[in-house]
Amino acid sequence: MPYRQTTLLILLIIALVPVTASAQKHKFRHYGVESGMSSNTIFKILQDKDGLMWFGTIDGLTRFDGSSLKTWRSNPSDTLSLGNNSIYAMEEDSNGTLYIGTENGLYAFDKNEERFWKILTQESLPGGDKDRFSNILVRSLDIDKKERLWIATLGQGLLRYDIKTGKMIRFSKEPDNKCGIDSDYITSVLCDERGRTWCVSASQHLYLFDETNATFSKKHIYDDSAKIEGNSAFCLCEDYQGNIWIGGWGNGLFCYNKENGIFRNHRLTADNGMKLYTGRIHTVTEVESGIISYGCDNGIVNFNTRTGECENIRYVPHSNRAITDNFIYDIVKDQEGGIWVATYFGGVNYTNKSSSLFNFAMTDKTGGKGRVISKFCEDRNRKLWIGTDDGGLFLYDMDSGICQERTVDRDIPNLNIHALLKDGDGLWVGTYSKGLYLLDTKKGTARHWQNLNEGKARTDASVYALFKDMNDRLWIGTKTGITVKDGERFRQILDLGFNSDIIDIRGDAQGNIWFASINSGLMKYSPKTGSIGKPVTNGVIPDKILSMEIVQNIIWIGTSGNGLVRYDTQSGEVAGIVCKGVLSSDQTINSIIAENDNLWISSNSGLVRYNTQTLKAKLFGTGDGLSANALNNNSGVLTSDGVVFLGTNGGFNYFRPDEMKTNSVTPRLYLSEVVCAEPGNKAVMVQANARKTGRIDLRTGHKPLRLRVSVLSYTTPNKNRYRWKIDDGEWNEYDYKGDEITLTGLGRGEHTVLVSGCNNDGVWSQRLPITIRVHPYWYNSSVAILVYSGIILSLILLLTRLLLEYRKERKANKDERIRRDRDKVRLETELELFTDIAKGIRTPVMLINGPVDEILAEKGLSERARKNAAIIKNSSDKLHVITHEILNFLHNSIEGLKVDVGDVNLPMRGEYRDIAAEIEKASKDSAAKTMMREKNAQKPRGISIMVIDPDAQMREFLSIALGRHYQDIRTVVNAGEARRILDEGERIDLIISDAVVGIDLCGDLRNEERFCHIPVILLSSSDDLSLKVSAIGKGADIFLEKPVEIEYLITQINNILDKRKMIWDSFSKRPYTTLRSTVQGKGDELFLQQLSDIVSVRIPDMEFSVDDLAEQMHLSRSVLFERTREACGMTPNNFIKEMRLRKAASLLAEQKYKVNEICYMVGFNTPSYFAKCFLKQFGVLPKDFVG
Repeated sequence: MPYRQTTLLILLIIALVPVTASAQKHKFRHYGVESGMSSNTIFKILQDKDGLMWFGTIDGLTRFDGSSLKTWRSNPSDTLSLGNNSIYAMEEDSNGTLYIGTENGLYAFDKNEERFWKILTQESLPGGDKDRFSNILVRSLDIDKKERLWIATLGQGLLRYDIKTGKMIRFSKEPDNKCGIDSDYITSVLCDERGRTWCVSASQHLYLFDETNATFSKKHIYDDSAKIEGNSAFCLCEDYQGNIWIGGWGNGLFCYNKENGIFRNHRLTADNGMKLYTGRIHTVTEVESGIISYGCDNGIVNFNTRTGECENIRYVPHSNRAITDNFIYDIVKDQEGGIWVATYFGGVNYTNKSSSLFNFAMTDKTGGKGRVISKFCEDRNRKLWIGTDDGGLFLYDMDSGICQERTVDRDIPNLNIHALLKDGDGLWVGTYSKGLYLLDTKKGTARHWQNLNEGKARTDASVYALFKDMNDRLWIGTKTGITVKDGERFRQILDLGFNSDIIDIRGDAQGNIWFASINSGLMKYSPKTGSIGKPVTNGVIPDKILSMEIVQNIIWIGTSGNGLVRYDTQSGEVAGIVCKGVLSSDQTINSIIAENDNLWISSNSGLVRYNTQTLKAKLFGTGDGLSANALNNNSGVLTSDGVVFLGTNGGFNYFRPDEMKTNSVTPRLYLSEVVCAEPGNKAVMVQANARKTGRIDLRTGHKPLRLRVSVLSYTTPNKNRYRWKIDDGEWNEYDYKGDEITLTGLGRGEHTVLVSGCNNDGVWSQRLPITIRVHPYWYNSSVAILVYSGIILSLILLLTRLLLEYRKERKANKDERIRRDRDKVRLETELELFTDIAKGIRTPVMLINGPVDEILAEKGLSERARKNAAIIKNSSDKLHVITHEILNFLHNSIEGLKVDVGDVNLPMRGEYRDIAAEIEKASKDSAAKTMMREKNAQKPRGISIMVIDPDAQMREFLSIALGRHYQDIRTVVNAGEARRILDEGERIDLIISDAVVGIDLCGDLRNEERFCHIPVILLSSSDDLSLKVSAIGKGADIFLEKPVEIEYLITQINNILDKRKMIWDSFSKRPYTTLRSTVQGKGDELFLQQLSDIVSVRIPDMEFSVDDLAEQMHLSRSVLFERTREACGMTPNNFIKEMRLRKAASLLAEQKYKVNEICYMVGFNTPSYFAKCFLKQFGVLPKDFVG
């Protein structure tokens, strides 16, 4: 029958009777299926030389590196996988190879390549009839000093495998019994420190191998003195004295002394008399010198061979820190001293000395009352008074662990207690809202004071702190202030108001009394002055104080949200205490307990030990054994014999600080995973090579490389930290969850990654170097670069030759090219000169023709004046013709030279024709334009225009020409003068400027909110494209070339002004048009948005006026009118009315309100006036409007 089936059958037969175990002292951490284990049934545990933990389960092999679990299972389609999932034995050789004994065969495992291969199967079993064996169950493994692996099987005897040669020898029961073994069911094998091999079978004998004749001698397992025989020996171990310990079935432990050959039986019992030797002992090991620990069907038994004391560790129902199962199959001590326990039903359990330092207890074991611990007070004879929020008063015996309820007020059994003070045989008890009690601890009677302020009306009677000074006065901290009981009188000496909550009162060596308040900070009573006040400090002490502790002249203050504060009462210095990752400046400190040079500080994140000399801090939490991270305010005490008690909302913790040891074991690092973009087996080999040699080879342009490095410290894994750097970079530090290093874009060459890790006590490991070589592809290799260099060198030689030939040819033509270039430059210069002359003539002609046309258009002109004006007009036209003939002659003269000098930058002949045609057209159309102006003459528009031009004639001409069409024309010489006028606040609606003097002014105006709305037209006699681009880029609205037709200029001006009016008309008639669509400049947009925001808020206010709007805009009434008109073309009054009407349209579209309701909602006085305005604005009555 297979071993697993046999085991299950045995377990079903065993009668399990619950028994009472000794008090649970050990706290375990659990790893099961919920943690990522493949199964909760664990048979074997092994820690390898690297520090990794390996678990042999009923469902594969699992590795644990402190942060993650990984499992390998059988895969029939993969020849490199594990052959069987049920693992009963594991061993590691000097090369780091793991040997895995399964339910059917033995396999070796390469940890680096993560592959298995067969060592022992049915096919490879030496000797015997292989067909008759259904399977090969490997029960135990061990390696001797000659690197030979001994294999204990159930049914095939004992085998020895030579790791170096691969040779295997089998020792089995034979008819002639030549090898000396009388059973093929070998349950355990052991190679001792002397190099000898021992084994036991499912019988009553211990076997020792003789190397000389390759046979076994057997020793009968029998205690002569006790007359007890061993029964079915099952497991072996060797202790520090060389004795062999044997665990079996039913008769407990046997110890074999090698020196005298005597067996001694130990039938162990617990303190309560329960037998601890019944059932099977599955494993036995020495966890410490003289401490033999064995796992059986009744939990773990620790046997002290020196004292004979025995401890039983068993499953405790409803305890999340007890061992999870009583069926124990393996016990292993790791390199840090931690104990790992394999169970049949409860997965893996782990404990260490640190995890058992914090103890937990409850005032009521049922949890029905007294769960919230608020205060402790030490009494004589190792007794401790405990006050609770929800269950009254309790007395705890620190020796027996028994907690008894004590009644203070029979009418109020569940007092909410917040303060305790021992006073001889009396115990002062301060409560929430129920006043003060004095309990006679011997008689059990109590006095009660409900009103603590004599002579005053009854106030809140909550007491949070008690202190007795040297004059036998009782100081009482209440919810409203400080009260003193002197004799039988109560007197309130400081009223701080409701919720001041004096939560702590302490005295110093000088006789001063210090008070801590939740809302009024730190206060001091001086017996010399008899007054209470704030202390003099060189810094700020926060007002919200939850706790304090006085050590000599230093007051340590725990605050709410401001961390831990140190106050020196002599110097007055105040300093906040910050320790990276442990104490922060925004932390809440619930309580402070001084112990030697340490402060034990409780907070919502756990318990902190802060050393006032080294300034180092360490955080303890639930992972270290605390029952909860959140500890209660001011709920803690250090007893006279050095025990710290801490209250929580579910009981209390207690521990001895002097028993806390630092984990000084230097942790090891392990490269758990290498993830690269290489395909299949190549990626596996990259990872294996990285683990073996610390080297990784990549190609340039690689995808992200991820490295996961584990710190193999298991004491408190969640406190392990990691840091790494590459080459000469900075260190990157992370907690245990950040163990993955991602590298991208590494350049070709060699890079070094250094990784270091520390354990829970900050002990750093040695640095693990990982060398990464980035190799180029073939086209980027050194050989390829040499080939590329040869090709480039050949090309350079070829190009050099061609260049020399080119230079020779170039030299031959140099003189000819110089001559042609010189003639070309001369011709271009002459052409440019005459072109400028021609264009320069056009402007004066325009200045002559314009005024003459105006004169001829006037009515009532004398005949003589009209004739003179006609003469001027005819002379101007002849000047145009002469200019045309000069340019035409120049073109004809130079055209013939182009053949000699090559291409020159000459204007096309058609350009001169265009000039002449323009002159002729201007002459012919003069009279027609004069008549048209008379016909279209109308009242000038009320617009103010500023003309900027250094040319006085141009300024005069534009002033006269534009003055007939616009109300106000201002002329200035330069941009400075224009800016002065603008800054003085004069109204300017549009600017026309020469481009040279106005381009920078345009840019400045666009950057100022006051002037960015003013349109700007730039004029220039140059047709340079870059000047035009620059002008438009500076924000000019229009760019025109001189000379410009006055009618064209006026048309452009009117277009700008009409466009603004058209946009606002559209905005006014369309209720859903946004403001942004109506503005053309950022300044107008910002101004109108601000205006709209203010009006939108005040729309329902019927009294809202222009004066109110000006006040909120921080503008004068006149400036508001001008600015609003410039931005949107309407007055502020009209703007407000229009905003009201648009809001009304929006409300009407929602169809939720009646017309009369909307009328008042948008600020109109009467519905009739509202309807009239709405009809005028949108052309429809409100009742007919559909949004």
